[in-house]
Amino acid sequence: MQDFVIDKVSWHTSVKGNPETMSDIRERFWQVTAFLQQHRLVTHPLAAGIDEIGEEFEIRRSHVTENGFRLLQAAYDKWLRKLDKGMAPSDMRLFERELSKLKAHLH
Repeated sequence: MQDFVIDKVSWHTSVKGNPETMSDIRERFWQVTAFLQQHRLVTHPLAAGIDEIGEEFEIRRSHVTENGFRLLQAAYDKWLRKLDKGMAPSDMRLFERELSKLKAHLH
């Protein structure tokens, strides 16, 4: 398996004109991380809380299971677009729907 960075906090904090604050970015990363961990879609714990999400925090391919990666492929970009339109980062319904679809395909 080729390892690569799926997303990294500093990619967003270094974008000129990004309207998100560091606090917004940390919250967004924490919501995704917590969801992946809660559903056992990570290969090891990534963070115990939002306080562990800093500038260098990243989600790598090797951090997520095969199903975790499939979920991110299906949901992550769509979820980010919804956030851009004003949806709260804590709204994980899109991830939940995609996870249900993924589980349905596995059975």
